[in-house]
Amino acid sequence: MRRTLLGLCLALGGGSAHGLPPVPDTSAYGIHSLPELPALPTRPALPGPLPTLPKFLPDLGLPGAVPSEAAAKAQPRNTRKPDYSGLSNIFSFADTRLETVPKGKLPYLEVLNVGAFRTYAQNASRCRAAQAAGQRTDARTCPAHVWQVPYSLESASVRAATDLRRAWQRLEDRYYWRAQVELNNPTLYLAQCLIDTSRGLKTTPPEVRVTVAASDVPQALRGRIPTSSTQNKLQLDDYWPWPQVPARDYCEGVQPTVLPGVPDMYLPGTCFYFVVKFCIEGQQWRRYALNPAAPAPISFNEAAANARVQRAVKAAHTTYFAQYQRDVLEALFNPKNTYFFALPWRSLVPGEGAVVAPVISYSTDVRPLRAVAETARTRLDGLLGLNAYAYYFQRAFRSPTLGAHLLPGSQDVQGSPPGVWAYEEFKRLLPPTNPRWSEDLGYATFFEAFNTTKTTFLPEPVSAKPLRQVVYFATGINVYGLNPVPVPQPMLLPRFAAGLPFAGLQTQFDWRSVAEGYQVPRVQGTPLFDYAPLIR
Repeated sequence: MRRTLLGLCLALGGGSAHGLPPVPDTSAYGIHSLPELPALPTRPALPGPLPTLPKFLPDLGLPGAVPSEAAAKAQPRNTRKPDYSGLSNIFSFADTRLETVPKGKLPYLEVLNVGAFRTYAQNASRCRAAQAAGQRTDARTCPAHVWQVPYSLESASVRAATDLRRAWQRLEDRYYWRAQVELNNPTLYLAQCLIDTSRGLKTTPPEVRVTVAASDVPQALRGRIPTSSTQNKLQLDDYWPWPQVPARDYCEGVQPTVLPGVPDMYLPGTCFYFVVKFCIEGQQWRRYALNPAAPAPISFNEAAANARVQRAVKAAHTTYFAQYQRDVLEALFNPKNTYFFALPWRSLVPGEGAVVAPVISYSTDVRPLRAVAETARTRLDGLLGLNAYAYYFQRAFRSPTLGAHLLPGSQDVQGSPPGVWAYEEFKRLLPPTNPRWSEDLGYATFFEAFNTTKTTFLPEPVSAKPLRQVVYFATGINVYGLNPVPVPQPMLLPRFAAGLPFAGLQTQFDWRSVAEGYQVPRVQGTPLFDYAPLIR
């Protein structure tokens, strides 16, 4: 399904960037600004020898029955076609072959910026003349408009996604334990900072699931193409009542105190057990005392406790956040993650770009294609529904009924972008596949990492909140006869009962499929570097 796209793009309008979402107000927690984002890396170098892909791939296979006779009798559906004039960055397949891989050349696709191409086309003769004369061209009239983007292996994208999950897990776990150590200083400082009791983070690799955003689906197909949301599970795999990150991650910067908890933070309550139970405790603190078998404190310095946790909140939104961003960049541009070629587009500001990598796999499974053909058959009307199998399997057989989509009055084909637009939009449901099938079927899958503005209380899962409560470890005293027995009495801080606040940027990821000649999701403007010198 290789198509010539450049000549068809002259009539397309340029895209506009999405608006920047507002940054949440963190002044209530003493956070008035976030650190600047770290600089993005430059173009990485080529890895070692390329992996070997299967030399011979099986045929796509045929569906059990194609309703060609019924399709031939059906009338073309007069469906209002979508407006594709706002396309800004589209992709096309370069003239490469799978056989170039053993020769040490990377397979790649090309991304075209439509607006830049239109500007270049208007000044093409002057641009070519300047280039032929060895002169430097003006980027305003002769802008770069096409970029070669190498394919990454699906397994390499999974590794990058796993590292992104681990980066967030590290931030979340160290944030909680910094709050606990600050709040229960010096007790927890002595127990956990002088001796490392961490278990180590266990990060499960995410499952590759293609996301179809509702905003990517044309209005005419809303409710017909199944949509989904990003499911990257940015949270700990397991929540335990002990640290998972090393002690240095949350103890560094904590100033140990020598003041004892009594009487600086609280006065312990006392219950006497004789004939009847008699307690001396502060009733106003009873509702925040978590152990019903122990008395509540007579007094509790809630303001001092909040101030201690506030130091952890500040550390999380400054030092920890900056380190989280560095962890994100290391996950996306890790030289040890061979065959992952991430390309940052425009910026890391939410809504203004993403780090993108087209991915390929070794898969020769035809079932996803059959599933998409069946979904299109059942969800499209008339001729479009009847011809679904014939369209997606046209590399295996050519049905004469496909010509009905070109009849006068049909709005199924509009030239640019190419193909029958309804069928092409359903390709968003296809998972990553091998490069030969990707080109034959006319679609590609992109791994995308992008920043979002996040406002939440950590941890987010409701089931995890009982294990991650912000509590001060006070004690009460039960007196049995003449024998006093200290009893733990954890005190919940009302201000942080919902969890620890977080307001900042969170790097999410997903996999998105798109047909050739259609808008690549989240790709805006121009990339920050070009892989062309490495693959030409």
